[in-house]
Amino acid sequence: MQNREERISNNLTEKIIEACESKNWTLFNDLFAKNAINKSENFSKDAQNLVSYYKGEFVSYENRGSEIDKARIDSYETEIFYTSYDVVTTEGVFRIATKYINMDTYESDNVGLWSLFIISMEKDGHPDYAYRGDAGYPAGIYIDIQGVPPQEA
Repeated sequence: MQNREERISNNLTEKIIEACESKNWTLFNDLFAKNAINKSENFSKDAQNLVSYYKGEFVSYENRGSEIDKARIDSYETEIFYTSYDVVTTEGVFRIATKYINMDTYESDNVGLWSLFIISMEKDGHPDYAYRGDAGYPAGIYIDIQGVPPQEA
């Protein structure tokens, strides 16, 4: 049985896959937070590039790691999900990292997908580790960004 966090993370990943598979880049307008779209310089073009980049038909996905950051300042609360998934298609494996703001009681236009990174497994320099994209998680869609190097133990 999935817990709440797994359901939210899996649901988000499934919606990303659905948008990519349908080649309907406009679905990302509904997934992304309004403020993230506004801060992204080329959101529509990046969404179009994403659906072109994603190849094949969905086979499976694996959650490679998720983190939740909850904060409370005065009466305001935020809940942010950071996820890393490997998505297997008939054409290869794609690694997806996201920042998803599930709750922001101070600024509701921050709620939604904030950052989405995608890279094919063959281009990722650290395939044995969860893909994290850019550690700063800037607003928007990013393709073929080398992930944050794994931490040395």
